[in-house]
Amino acid sequence: MGFEVTVGRSIVWKRVMASIAVVSNIVTLSVGPSGISTKTMCPLHVSLVHMSMPSACFDSYTCDRLVEVVVNLDTMQKILTGWDDEDPLTIQHRVDNDVVSFVYGSPVVYTVAMTLVDLGDLGDVFASRMDCVIPDTEYGVVIRMPSAALNMICEFLQTAGDAVQIVASMEDCETRWRTGPIMITVKSSVPKDGLPTVPTVAQAASITTVSVSRDIEMIFALKYMHLFSEQFALHDTVTLKFVEDNPVLVQFDVDEEKDGGGFVRYYLASKLKPDVE
Repeated sequence: MGFEVTVGRSIVWKRVMASIAVVSNIVTLSVGPSGISTKTMCPLHVSLVHMSMPSACFDSYTCDRLVEVVVNLDTMQKILTGWDDEDPLTIQHRVDNDVVSFVYGSPVVYTVAMTLVDLGDLGDVFASRMDCVIPDTEYGVVIRMPSAALNMICEFLQTAGDAVQIVASMEDCETRWRTGPIMITVKSSVPKDGLPTVPTVAQAASITTVSVSRDIEMIFALKYMHLFSEQFALHDTVTLKFVEDNPVLVQFDVDEEKDGGGFVRYYLASKLKPDVE
C-alpha cells in the first residue's frame, strides 16, 4: 500500500485543487501519514499558495510513507468535471508503480499516470525544509470578513485600476482600500450588544472584524488579490493578515463541515512603487 484517501464530497477536493491552480498549474503534492499538503510559487515569483489538508479532513485516510506526486491540475480537473459534487472520491496509489487511481463512488475507476517521488524515511527532513520556506510572522493587521464581500471589493476596485493601496492605523482601527478615485473602508461590524457566547455559523460568517496593532501602508496587484478572492466557495469567511515589509496572507479554511484544520493560504508580495494607478 502506498496511500488511499477518501473525500466524502468530491466538491471539496475540486475546490481545493481549483484554488491551487490560480497560482500554478503544475504542483507537487506531498502525501504523508499526517495529511496532504503543497507549497507552490507562481511563475513570476510574486505569489505563493500553501495548502494543507490534515488526515482529519478526509473520511478515511491511509498512508504509510511520504510520497510526492507531481500533478497537472488541468488534467485532474478534466477528470473530475463530470463527477457529482456530493459523491465520495477515493484516490489510491500502490507501491512499486507510478499510477494514481481516482475511484468515483461506483465501480468506475479512472487511472492516471503521474510522476511519483518516494521520500521514504527522508520525510521528516523534507517536511522541515519545507517549513522553512514560510517563516512565522507577527502581523500588525488582521481582518476576518465574509469571503464574498472580499470578492465584491476586489471586483469593484478593478474597474478603477490595477493596484490597491491598503492603509490601516491603530487610531481608528479600520482599513482603507484605495484604487484611483475609489476608496472603500473596511471596519468591524460586530453588533453593539456583541455576538452570542456561541454564535451560529451564519452569524459568524456575516460579520467583519478588524484588529490593528501596527500602522500599515501597502500596495498590492489587484490581479492576484482578485484571483484569490474568487475562491470564496472554499469557505464563507476569509482572513487577511498584513505587516509592513512582508507579503499579505489571505487564508480560506477548508470544508467547514469536517472542521479538520485544513486551509488554503495565499501569500502576495507588495508592490514597491508608491503610486496607485
